[in-house]
Amino acid sequence: MRRIPTLIIFIFATTCAVITPKVFAGDFTFGAMTGPMILDIPGDPDNPTNGGIVLGYELGVVLADLSVEANLTKTLNKGDNDSEVDTAGLYLALRTPGPIYFKARGGFVSWDYSNKNESFDDSGASYGLGIGFSLALLLIEVDFTQIDDDINFVSVGVRF
Repeated sequence: MRRIPTLIIFIFATTCAVITPKVFAGDFTFGAMTGPMILDIPGDPDNPTNGGIVLGYELGVVLADLSVEANLTKTLNKGDNDSEVDTAGLYLALRTPGPIYFKARGGFVSWDYSNKNESFDDSGASYGLGIGFSLALLLIEVDFTQIDDDINFVSVGVRF
């Protein structure tokens, strides 16, 4: 009779020892992205092309993958009006499980805009949606992120 409770305790302890590190141990991630900053600013028809990096920390997988991500983007191609948008943001991202997954994120972003005639900056809440494809250790993501009411970022990126 004593063997059954001991066996149950042993199985429970072994299961906890195997699962707990997977749930609570985070992993650092990094990646790169590029795409157009879509501007809805009067008098500025150009959409600059930005490139950026993302550094993240995965908090674990329970029902979905939750991570904290820092994004930095810089204008790579200013266009005819010398439009430029640089951003720095901190997000909480959620990815659904599976080889094809959906992504939602929200956070805080600071941005600087300039062109030939004017420049201004601001900061505030930012959110985004995307879809991703998992290829072994490589993740390919297509994202839409609202930076501000007049500035949106459509990007294609990879994450490791």
